[in-house]
Amino acid sequence: MIRDYIYSFDENYFDISIVSIASLVKYNDIATLHILDNGIRENQLKVLKKFAHNHNINLQLYTVPDLDDFFGVSLKCSYWSKATYARLLIAELLPSKINEIIYIDGDTLITESLEGLSNLDFNNYFGAGVLDCLPYPKKAIGLSIDDKYYSNGFFVYNLNYIRRHNCIEKMKNKIIQLNGVVDHLDQGLVNLLFHQEILLIKLNYNIMPVNYLYEKESRKFFDYGEYYYSGSDINLAINHPSVSHFTGHKIIKRPWLKNSVHPLTMIWRNTYEELVNEYDIKNIFSYKNNFMIIFYYIVKFIVRIKIFRLLVLHIEKWRRSN
Repeated sequence: MIRDYIYSFDENYFDISIVSIASLVKYNDIATLHILDNGIRENQLKVLKKFAHNHNINLQLYTVPDLDDFFGVSLKCSYWSKATYARLLIAELLPSKINEIIYIDGDTLITESLEGLSNLDFNNYFGAGVLDCLPYPKKAIGLSIDDKYYSNGFFVYNLNYIRRHNCIEKMKNKIIQLNGVVDHLDQGLVNLLFHQEILLIKLNYNIMPVNYLYEKESRKFFDYGEYYYSGSDINLAINHPSVSHFTGHKIIKRPWLKNSVHPLTMIWRNTYEELVNEYDIKNIFSYKNNFMIIFYYIVKFIVRIKIFRLLVLHIEKWRRSN
């Protein structure tokens, strides 16, 4: 069973990531928690160390080098954080005795045990992941309709494979060739180079707002003949989510934002407030809902009706594809 987990975040994402870590510990037996330190403040490190001590977890911290220097090119990241590229260094930064590890984005909530991943047969794979909920990033990097495109918000890395096949050097060479510009940054780069070397896992390990909002109809974002999870796969994941990934969405919104109507919002907020009280963390979020919450609940109710759900979906599909 995989008992090594890794996160990567900076001081700005600490308060969000600590909630994910707490939810992971609640449902899973962890041997070692690895953290890629992209600039975490000293008081935040103290909280992490105290949390690890309280839960009898071995905590390992790794300082991330200057990423432009590491890749040999100036990384252009648009509105995303350059720190996301740090995930590509996992196989190099971690000890060689660690052969596989589960990476989790900080903007997630774990609500079930991950032991279902313990018997993955992926010796000949770069890693294992869930398909991204939208096809547009795939098209942006030039993959075809027949290619699968994976989200790396939750990803099982086969570090042994990555080292054995010199994958980090391949990524360095490719990003230099692209002059530091890749759509969706490291996720785009991994898919561009290794999409045929990734093992597909169930949607419940990385279910996103689009799935929660449109349910089984969310597969309609994909063209006819383009592979995505079945309607029954989507419904099963919604009813039994293991990992919910709070990617940005204008209707549902993330739990730490005002007017969030994500179905797991209250679980996330309650977890955060428990951590605030236990570890004397300053509550940096002001997510008390205002009157606009009525609008979001109305939209949420409307999309429960199939004809309106399809209408909203097609409007969003048109907006995203133009």
